[in-house]
Amino acid sequence: MSPIYDVMSGEPDNNQDGAEDQPAESQQSGGQSQAGGQQVGQQQGGQPNAGQSQGPSPGGQVAAGQGGQQQQPPVGAARSNRQQQANSIPPLVQEWVVYVTAIFGIAAFGFGLNWLIIDAIEEPIFEASSSTGFGSGFSAGMVQISALIAFLSILAVAAVLTGIYLGRNLDVTDQMAYKVAGGSLAAGAAVFMLLSMLLLSFTLDNISVAFGGLIINTIITAIFVAAVAVGGVWVSRNRQPSEA
Repeated sequence: MSPIYDVMSGEPDNNQDGAEDQPAESQQSGGQSQAGGQQVGQQQGGQPNAGQSQGPSPGGQVAAGQGGQQQQPPVGAARSNRQQQANSIPPLVQEWVVYVTAIFGIAAFGFGLNWLIIDAIEEPIFEASSSTGFGSGFSAGMVQISALIAFLSILAVAAVLTGIYLGRNLDVTDQMAYKVAGGSLAAGAAVFMLLSMLLLSFTLDNISVAFGGLIINTIITAIFVAAVAVGGVWVSRNRQPSEA
């Protein structure tokens, strides 16, 4: 029967319906196959194979072992480090050594330089009486040398210790502490030299004081004692140990 008859008679064309149903069914079956393929692909991509999931590879174990060995220092290096730490001087000991050495160094420098200047100018502090001979003059010179060595040593040590005391206890600026230490120690040294030499001359026979030489030597000594005191202040404020 022709298609015109089918339309006029109102009966559906079975061939056309079958043709239309087959593409739909093929599309559904194709979609199911694609979905199944995606699920299989996801399972294969997300889950590792049984053979691949067994433990780390030998190469990974070797790398881990090498990394652990690199973190541990060699036995010889660790032993040398311990020996260096045992032989090294503690920082506190170093600070105190520098501090005390600076104190004695300043005192010795002040004493030595003061003595060199006094010896260079050759101004006598004591002189023999006019009625005495050569022996009295020699005795006067020996008395002067002995007295100066003792007095200058005492003044140098007293100056540096007093400067340290003032530097640690005066709550003033460094410049003011230098002025206080220098001025007070210079005046003290001058009084010490004048009185000690005068009183010493009273105990010596046929020896008197040369006032001109005594004043000159007193001024020189006062200047160096003041410098030593200023050095003591500097040491106390710049080289004082942390645990002092």
